[in-house]
Amino acid sequence: MEIVEFVSLKHVCIIYGKTPTQVRYAVIKGRLKAEKHGGWELRFRVSDLPSEWPESPRNKGKHNIGGS
Repeated sequence: MEIVEFVSLKHVCIIYGKTPTQVRYAVIKGRLKAEKHGGWELRFRVSDLPSEWPESPRNKGKHNIGGS
């Protein structure tokens, strides 16, 4: 059994159901931690990934808008 320490951008997109652009934006804004590998590729340490997608400060506390 192999223990995975890092995952790729593609895997993070699958984990959270987000697009690559959304994940990169979260990295730029400091909501997700990533390391550059090979100059341009992002790697994410599994132990640094939050259990849920990090909400932006603008959207925190704005659940159930519109009554649905």
